[in-house]
Amino acid sequence: IWSATVVAGRGNPGEVLDCTAEGIRVAAGDGALLLTRVQLPGGRRIAATELAKTHAIGPATLFVSDSK
Repeated sequence: IWSATVVAGRGNPGEVLDCTAEGIRVAAGDGALLLTRVQLPGGRRIAATELAKTHAIGPATLFVSDSK
């Protein structure tokens, strides 16, 4: 995540709440984050809206960490 804003929202941490023209809103421990710029491993920085379109991300998608 390269750019995000704290916003209102409720859900399980990592759960996509919605995708709008502004970005991807993801539930966090307390509230939510509106992701606006992201980068996948080995990729370039892109707008979160581009990620949502190219990877079929929508409500109820769950982001999880693969870090150990």
